Parts: sequence; structure tokens; C-alpha cells
Amino acid sequence: MSDQTNDDLQLIFRCMTKDPDTKKYQAILELFLDKEKEEINVLDGWVMRDSERIPIRATIREPKDKEKQNFLSIYEISDVGDGTVKFERELGFGNAINNRQDNEPVYYDQMVFSLINKNNENYTIYGRLVADLNEELTHKLGFKELKKERPLSYSSKIFEKLAQEHKTQDTTHTEEKQENQAKTAEKKKRRPKP
Repeated sequence: MSDQTNDDLQLIFRCMTKDPDTKKYQAILELFLDKEKEEINVLDGWVMRDSERIPIRATIREPKDKEKQNFLSIYEISDVGDGTVKFERELGFGNAINNRQDNEPVYYDQMVFSLINKNNENYTIYGRLVADLNEELTHKLGFKELKKERPLSYSSKIFEKLAQEHKTQDTTHTEEKQENQAKTAEKKKRRPKP
């Protein structure tokens, strides 16, 4: 990844978590597509481990059983210095979510990552596609369908409602202000001049 510029890379996956102290969301994993490569077999990125970004490579795996979906093998990597990378150790897997047991809708934009931390303990994180991909790459990543548009989340709906209410209040205040200015101007006209 050392020879690549930001223009060569396209962010396609991001995993977020809410910091318990600050209550703000922060990225804990990102995967990038190298737009310069003709054949896409790997995604490069990073994962957060103990407040440190660890470089990773996600290799696209095609199972022998064609009925099964493709998946990602995630490896910790280090830069050798001549544009090549050294695979340090396997950290886990990423699988596209194509169905849900809770019968909620599937938007074909989520992956579940099963990883190990530095103490070799398993943990799971969920990530979302943040880019629209072509059909070939979508299927290569293990999705059965192209990404679907998600409806506004509940919090987004609340935010939109508050923004609309604020806009309405601003309009009301503007109208009240104009009425008050008109009344003041009218009173000034009626006042006798000294």
C-alpha cells in the first residue's frame, strides 16, 4: 500500500463502534479497493487494536462448493518496503450477510467479521458497504444481490423531524419579527413630530 495515493484507493467497507466514554462513533475497521488493479482479489485496510491502527489485507476466497458464498480471509500485514507486504498472521474472516434469522430485511450491504485480538480471543464486528459496487465485485465479495437502499433509521427520522421543526420555528420567528418591525414603523408614523 505504500506506493498508492488516496486517489488510487476507494473506501468500500467500514465498521463503527460507539466509544463508551465520549459517546461518539469511531471507525474500528476500514477496507479499501485499489482502483488501479484490473483483477480484484484483495482489499487493503486497517483494524483498530488497543488504540493502534494495524494494517490488514482481506483476501477474497472462493469455496470449492459453488453453492457456498465467497468470503474474506483477514491477515495482519507489514510493509516490506519495496511495495510488497509480509503476511504476519491470520486474524479471521469476513462474511456477507445475505439472510437474517430475525426476518428483518436484508440490504446486501453488511458483513460480519470474526476476528482475534492480540490475546487470541475471538470477537465479532459488523461492517457496511459505504460504496456502490458493480455486480461482479458485489458477487465476488459474497453478496447474492446488489446493495439495496436503506430506509432512514429511526434516529435519522427524529433528526429530520427536529430539523423541520427548527426550520418552521425560524420561519415563524421571521414572520413575527417582520410583523413587529411593521408595527414599530406604524407607531413611529403616528407619533407627533416635536
